Amino acid sequence: MHLQLHLPHHHSPRSSTEQSIAGRTLAAKAWLNQFELDRELAGGVDIHASVELQARARQLQSEHVKRHLVAAIDGALEKAEHPPQWRSTRLPVQASEVKHARAALAALQQALASPEPSVRGIAQASCLLNDIESPLYHHRDGLTVAELTNLATAACTRPSQQLSQLL
Repeated sequence: MHLQLHLPHHHSPRSSTEQSIAGRTLAAKAWLNQFELDRELAGGVDIHASVELQARARQLQSEHVKRHLVAAIDGALEKAEHPPQWRSTRLPVQASEVKHARAALAALQQALASPEPSVRGIAQASCLLNDIESPLYHHRDGLTVAELTNLATAACTRPSQQLSQLL
């Protein structure tokens, strides 16, 4: 008599190397799609709607990204005071809009430097500062730079999904 033993097939857990590669791949994908993902997060899409949104939310709440956004505000204020020369490759800002929004931009810098600004607020700041279609760079009918800045500042201070809720 021959006895066969059938054991259930278990998948071995992914190695730490495989997990690291998968995490870096996801982070790279989120970075490559940052403008689209930032618009979604700025509009209030649930962070948990996709793994890409979760990855981008983690990136946005990193100290590196928040420092970059604060520096981008400094850069916009500098460009408003000293516009780039006509031969410059630097994208000019709407100087009068930026000068008018100076106090609002300073408040946004403080909000971004606060202990835990909301993902939505950081995403709104990112859209304002990094999107070349932003009214910061092109005159638009609709909300002004100051109004968009105030909305981002308010969103930064509102409770929302935080990085700690993602982990």
